[in-house]
Amino acid sequence: MSSQAANLDRSVPSATDGKQFVDYIRSPEVKVLPPAKYKLWFIVFVLVYFASWVSAEAKLREFLEFNGGLSFHASLFLQLAITVFVLVYAAIDLFQTCLTFQTKDGKLYGVVAWLKQPRARWMYRHENFFFETAARIVHILEDGFAMLDAPPVKTMSKAPQQFDCQDGACQTTLKIEHRIKNDRLDDYGKWVERIRKSIKQFNGIDGVEREEIREDSDEEEGAHAEEATAKDKPYLAVIYVKCKNIDYLNDWMMCPRRKALMDQLEPLLSRPDVVQIEKDRDLPDAFSDLLTRQGNSVPKSPPRKWKVWWLTLLALYVTIRWSMSFLPYYMDLWGVSDQDIRLQRLVELFIVTFLVSYVMAPLFLFLFDHWLQQDFGQNKHQPWKCADRGFESIWLKVALAFAFYGGCVIAILVKRYA
Repeated sequence: MSSQAANLDRSVPSATDGKQFVDYIRSPEVKVLPPAKYKLWFIVFVLVYFASWVSAEAKLREFLEFNGGLSFHASLFLQLAITVFVLVYAAIDLFQTCLTFQTKDGKLYGVVAWLKQPRARWMYRHENFFFETAARIVHILEDGFAMLDAPPVKTMSKAPQQFDCQDGACQTTLKIEHRIKNDRLDDYGKWVERIRKSIKQFNGIDGVEREEIREDSDEEEGAHAEEATAKDKPYLAVIYVKCKNIDYLNDWMMCPRRKALMDQLEPLLSRPDVVQIEKDRDLPDAFSDLLTRQGNSVPKSPPRKWKVWWLTLLALYVTIRWSMSFLPYYMDLWGVSDQDIRLQRLVELFIVTFLVSYVMAPLFLFLFDHWLQQDFGQNKHQPWKCADRGFESIWLKVALAFAFYGGCVIAILVKRYA
């Protein structure tokens, strides 16, 4: 063994002698998070602003008053119902499709690739006031305000069978194997110290112990292991993470700081970490993902589109009515009320869509999440199938979007040149 490996051989866990271990697996309910909330909010803001702009220029709300037959608020609700219907069933799908590109080698670029990017981790790599503050801000932008998270779901499921616990109340030990590049042993030792320091600040983790680092003799490497020189041959390190119970272990595996440390570890390994958790997911649309109960994983199948349309309509209408009580004061205070009406609308919808995404939708889901996810089977007949899953043909989506936006443009031209 080299001197580098000898220097790292300091922590041999006596408490784990004689135990049998299995590789970590997730609990049956895999926690797959929706895209970062600020990305969904930005897409919703752009689409809502553009739809509001063309409908305002075409005076759609005034037209829907039917010569005084409907009140201001009734015509506003009807306008929002039409606008949100077009966005949910057509415009947002076209937006994601037209602004997403796939190369010949299968790589994805554009809006969908941007939405699928993992949560930011750069701010977890350092521990000081600036990075801790940035981490809190980024966490709110990505996942929303913690006070609006859904309460933990109480289940009767037992702990995984490999952990012989009563009600998950016994200590759990996770065994992880790392195969380290020969020339990165010193860096690996520093990494272990960083993860130990991080674990001390994490509730439910009793400690980290490391078995001796030795030359890897894994039989799976076959001829490659025999042919490898002493310089190139990797070293095997075994780490034991002791947790109070399986729930604390699951929390640690999902911790953003741990994920950042895993990113730092990757270049040191001769092959990927034994503990790997990856999940691919087909994105539905921004409105459906915004209606994922905050703090929960995304549902196995997206909610029915007519339910998404209805809850989005209610959230948007209630938020607009709410904003009418305080926005005029701040518009005067900021000096925006004297500016062009388009700038006023931009500021208004920027605030309204933020409140819908970060406040009103999470609050509505406390009441309607069970109804939103309720499923009595798939409708196979039209028009109910279309109402549930949207239009299958992209040309129908184009036709619906063209009917709304094209109709507004024609009305604008008629009013301007008639």
